Amino acid sequence: MDLQHGSNDTVRAVDTDELVHAGFWVRFLAAFLDVLVVGACVILLIFAIAALIAYSGRESILQHELFQPFFYGVIIFLVVSYTILMESSDDSATLGKRWMNLKVLDTGGNQLSLLRAMARFIFRLFALAIFAAGFLIQPFTRRKQALHDLLAGTIVIRTDTSRKISIMATLLVLFMALMVPVLAISSTAGLPFVQRHILKVQMNHGIRTGKEAALAVARFYHNNGRVPAALSDAGVKIRRSPHVAGIDINQQNGEITVTFSATVRKGISSKHLIFTPTLAADQSISWKCHSADIEMQYLADTCK
Repeated sequence: MDLQHGSNDTVRAVDTDELVHAGFWVRFLAAFLDVLVVGACVILLIFAIAALIAYSGRESILQHELFQPFFYGVIIFLVVSYTILMESSDDSATLGKRWMNLKVLDTGGNQLSLLRAMARFIFRLFALAIFAAGFLIQPFTRRKQALHDLLAGTIVIRTDTSRKISIMATLLVLFMALMVPVLAISSTAGLPFVQRHILKVQMNHGIRTGKEAALAVARFYHNNGRVPAALSDAGVKIRRSPHVAGIDINQQNGEITVTFSATVRKGISSKHLIFTPTLAADQSISWKCHSADIEMQYLADTCK
């Protein structure tokens, strides 16, 4: 495979002896910043999936056989595309390298082609696979090249204004280094809160569906003097939440039973909310929400 002149290489005469090659620690800090960037994107992806589960009621997608391959496939695609596209861009650097005022060039001092950037990424995986030994040789090579740089024919340099490490980048690294344990502790402590929030959303969707059904039944009763056999008889189409598996009407007492889907949180999965009507002297109907099989800790205040 010829990596000397890819289709995107911008060939120009450069005296590579005048370039300032980046040392081990500045490259390590740049890589650390890139990990933080990718990690932030992964966290956003996780929150997006959690929001989808909370509002769709399809928690079963977590157990789907394709979920894990899809999730990890997205992360791999994110890492690969982020690294390759940014190192072969006009800036010749990922965000971490930009903050540390670094550039990745070929050994002639030219912008990387997409092919060379891809090869560099693959060789970097090889350098990791041999217990990161490919990175440890970097301080001892003439142009401070790691193994993947030697194999791909690339160098990492400091830009003209980067004789010293960016103060802003250094402060950012220190700040994030301090935040990592804080975020780890917060995430662990916050997991039960997220789970409770998802259950609360699902519970509220069930209550909303029950209230809409109760309103339809009350209108039918006022117009016809009897309880409808089913919601379809009431002539009203209820916006059934995906968290709800069924809505039943008791012909004897007019009670409405909302059954939650089996895919929602364990505390309310396949369980029931009951809306009991009370007919006042003025023929108005009030409804009381309660449950016979959902624990009190999971019920909304309006249903206790």
